Amino acid sequence: MTSSNPALVVPDASVLVGWFLSDEECCPGSERLMADFEARRVALLAPPLLKHEIMNTLSLAVKRRRMAREAAVLAWNAFMDLGILFAEPDRFGRSVMALASLPGVSVYDATYVALAESYSCTCYTLDKKLVAAVRAHTNRVRLVSEYPAV
Repeated sequence: MTSSNPALVVPDASVLVGWFLSDEECCPGSERLMADFEARRVALLAPPLLKHEIMNTLSLAVKRRRMAREAAVLAWNAFMDLGILFAEPDRFGRSVMALASLPGVSVYDATYVALAESYSCTCYTLDKKLVAAVRAHTNRVRLVSEYPAV
């Protein structure tokens, strides 16, 4: 895609955590996604839930002494400055409920998947169990390790 018309991508929290926690291992697919995002080849789309998941992850990192509180605040600010597009689940709530009824799929995970389905784009995750759980129902979820190389 060109920078004037970037492709939409739905990253779940597991993909973005490595962008903000220095002691998290960032996989090559996540790094490729970051590079495409920085080059404006893709735009990130997420449910508002992502904000809470990132806040919780940063809070736990502080509590577990993985980072200082000040560093967590800076990471939060950097996250909010990314310019992620947030979409309320009103448009895809029924799909969330249907997906969440599948074994092994939480409402939280279903929200990301349903969002990707609603916007006809791909949701990337590190969660192999999620990919396996929804495989028979949608092709919109992939492991971030499968994110295409440029």
